[in-house]
Amino acid sequence: KKSLLFANESVAEEIFKDFPYFQLKSFEKAPPNRIVVTTTEDAEVYAVKKSDEANAYYILSADGTVLGIRENPDNRLDDKPNVLLEGLTAQGEIGQKLSGDAAVLPLLATCEMMSKQLEGLRGNLVSATVMFRSPKMILSFQMKEGVTLYLESPEKLASEKAQSAIDKYLSLSIAEKTQGGIYVSEVNGELLVYYSES
Repeated sequence: KKSLLFANESVAEEIFKDFPYFQLKSFEKAPPNRIVVTTTEDAEVYAVKKSDEANAYYILSADGTVLGIRENPDNRLDDKPNVLLEGLTAQGEIGQKLSGDAAVLPLLATCEMMSKQLEGLRGNLVSATVMFRSPKMILSFQMKEGVTLYLESPEKLASEKAQSAIDKYLSLSIAEKTQGGIYVSEVNGELLVYYSES
């Protein structure tokens, strides 16, 4: 039997490193013989195909933490698809943030901003793809209804571009959301946002 006197938060944090789906939120000693630990569970949101394995996906939380690696990209709780992130070279260790090429951070940051505006992505977004049209990076977001959002050079004015794309998406009629694209770019610091049916 160990004494409560020697229990500490750093030991609890070390134990939780082995369980990436859970985050330690608080650790309290409750004498004479209790410890109260508060945790949250990270939800699966994204799947990224591993480039070094044929049938393996990184499964990520909303902030890009690698929660697991498995053959199936679907969500473990409801068997519905996680948002597929494509067109990037990525690597990661379970419990760590996904890393990789220059597209990883802008893509995850843009997804995070869009998620806040849409109150979650899994219900709205099928996939996000990184494309390069020399010399620019373009992020393509395939929405469930059918329309695609294109953000050019997301490393510049990322928040503004994500906000503009979502504002335009939310302003579309139901029929418009089933086709075409929303294009967001920047020229001399000015955002250009438009919808096209083709």
